Order: sequence, then C-alpha cells, then structure tokens
Amino acid sequence: AFILRGLPKNSFVSLSKRLKYLSEKGVRAPVLLNPQEFVKYGIEKCPAFLVKGDKAFDILYGNISLLSALELIKERGEAQISSDLMSKLKGGIHE
Repeated sequence: AFILRGLPKNSFVSLSKRLKYLSEKGVRAPVLLNPQEFVKYGIEKCPAFLVKGDKAFDILYGNISLLSALELIKERGEAQISSDLMSKLKGGIHE
C-alpha cells in the first residue's frame, strides 16, 4: 500500500491528479492517508520504503524504484517478504 502522511498541497484535487497519473502508468495499490504510521515507525523524510515482517521491519530512504528498494531490503533484512513482493512485482501483479 502507499501510505501518505497528508494530502499533497493539502488538496484532494492534487491527490486525485497524482493517483490518476499513477493509475495510467499501471500502478495498482491501495492508498491510505495515515499520519500515525509515520509516527509509529519514526519516518521523518520521504520517500521511504517500509517492509514489515512478523516481529521486525526495515525502512529504506531514497529516490529509487520500488524494485531496487526491495532488492536492497532483501539483502539487508526482511528477505522472505521482500522476495515475495519482488516476485509479485516482476510477475505484473500490482495489488
């Protein structure tokens, strides 16, 4: 899921335009507005990629592709979850 801390430019219109653009690019993922998740995981800058396991989580910061972020997290932390997500991504499943 894409989790947002708030609305871009504090505007639902701006959010709608960005979501439409992503949809046209083939991105299919739930979008949640949930600032509490940023506090819960100590995320203070973006973009941030978070992979959460049963007992641990990994965060990677930076302007890189989702696939690259998952590859790095696989190497350094939540390997199984990252591998599963990479398989879905490479297989064209964007849910």
